[in-house]
Amino acid sequence: MTAKTLASRDAIQWHSDIASAFDSKYRGSPAFQERYALWTGLIDRFSARGDVVLDLGCGSGIFATYAAKRTAQVIALDGSDQMLVLATRKAEHERADNIRFVHSTLEEAPSLGLPLVDLLLCSSVLEYSGQLGHDLAFISSSLRRGGVLLVSMPNGQSLYRTLERWTYRLFGFPKYYGCVKTVTTEAAFKGMLAHHSLEVLDTHFYGAIGWFGRAMRMLGLTRYGDSLVVFACRKVESPPVPTPG
Repeated sequence: MTAKTLASRDAIQWHSDIASAFDSKYRGSPAFQERYALWTGLIDRFSARGDVVLDLGCGSGIFATYAAKRTAQVIALDGSDQMLVLATRKAEHERADNIRFVHSTLEEAPSLGLPLVDLLLCSSVLEYSGQLGHDLAFISSSLRRGGVLLVSMPNGQSLYRTLERWTYRLFGFPKYYGCVKTVTTEAAFKGMLAHHSLEVLDTHFYGAIGWFGRAMRMLGLTRYGDSLVVFACRKVESPPVPTPG
């Protein structure tokens, strides 16, 4: 088993262990409610009724189910059995019968023979990738020309992320950080996306942590306080020229 696969398995086990608690945060956590509002707003903006959607790392199915009500078909992949149980229940409750759930890791996905899609969702997945370029190549190849990718990454400019990294190195806390393989800046990730023919249309910072994050927002320093950033990208015929900044 390769180091990349081991890293993936560790992340899957971690999310399996916290599956129910993670899903419940969408009902009780202001940060997760902000995430839900941002992502569903982006799905509304970039989806159409006849679209085929791929959700890579669908978790408890919160966004797959939302997208299913607005598009023709959703294919939702996750490596965690526990997450897929929650996702299936959610789809049944919402009567979203146009979702196909698939038990698969990101590494296994290229061998599944999936169709080209119009919209691809990838929320809080790629930070656990040990081979980001390889995975972005697969993501790009999965989109039709003109298709849209919505993808989030940890915000490497966030002071909280810097503190988190050093706290883990010194004290081994938070435990989940042992599964994290990639934290990058907005500018660096835009360059990676451009290399894979993905033109960035919009970015949004989110995930303010505690009083510090809220204070940074009040000071107009969101990009240094919020812990996550989501990119909306369009698949183009040839790699676009990266935008500075």
